[in-house]
Amino acid sequence: ERLRFHPHVSSVQLAFNRVKLPWQTAQLLSVHGRPLTPLGELLQQGVETLALLTDNLNTPAAIARYILALDLPSPYQLWVCEDLGDSQEKISYFPAVNLASLLERPFSPLNVVILRRESGDQPVPSNLPLLGLPDDVFLSFADRPGLITKREIRLAILGELSLQPQQIVWDIGAGTGSVSIEIARLSPTSQVYAIEKTAIGFTLIQKTAIACESTMLWL
Repeated sequence: ERLRFHPHVSSVQLAFNRVKLPWQTAQLLSVHGRPLTPLGELLQQGVETLALLTDNLNTPAAIARYILALDLPSPYQLWVCEDLGDSQEKISYFPAVNLASLLERPFSPLNVVILRRESGDQPVPSNLPLLGLPDDVFLSFADRPGLITKREIRLAILGELSLQPQQIVWDIGAGTGSVSIEIARLSPTSQVYAIEKTAIGFTLIQKTAIACESTMLWL
C-alpha cells in the first residue's frame, strides 16, 4: 500500500507509434549484450514483425550487415527509431533493397530497430534458365516462407522422371508448385495437373506459373 505506480508507454510502443504499425503482434527481441543468432532464426522462420533492443555492438548497422549475410526466403524492411520522446528524435526508414545504405551511418545509441517482412509478389527475372529455376522465383506461404522443394532436389526429381513429350503428369499435393511448374516449362506438349487442397496454395501456383510463362492445369 506504500507503492504508487506511474505507468508510461515503452520505447517499443513509441517506436511502433512513430512508424504507424501495430505492435501487439510483433515479437520483441533484445540483442543488448546478446548474440544475433536468435534474430537469424526468427528471420529464417519468416516472422512478420520484430522489434529489437540494441547496444553499442549490435547497432543498426551491425544488424543490417547480419541480415544481408543471410540467405533469407523473404526480404525485410527496417526502421531505426532514435532518441524517442526527445527533441532530437529521428525516424529513418530503409527498404529491403536499400539496407546496405545504413552500414556506414552513425545512429544514436538510444535506438529501437523495427523489422517488417515485405509483402507482395516478387518480380520474376526475364532470363530464367530452362531447367533449375532459382528458389526465390516461387511465391511461398506467408507463415512458411521458403517451404518449397529446393532447386537441388527438384533437379534430381526431374532427372529421375525421364520426361517425354505429350505425357499426362499429376503433382498431388503440389504445395507451391515448384516441381509441376518446372515440368510444364520443360514439356509444353504435356498436360500437367497440380493438385493442391489449400486456396492459398492454388493461388501461389497460379501466380508463379503465369509469371514463369508455364502452361499447366490447376485442381
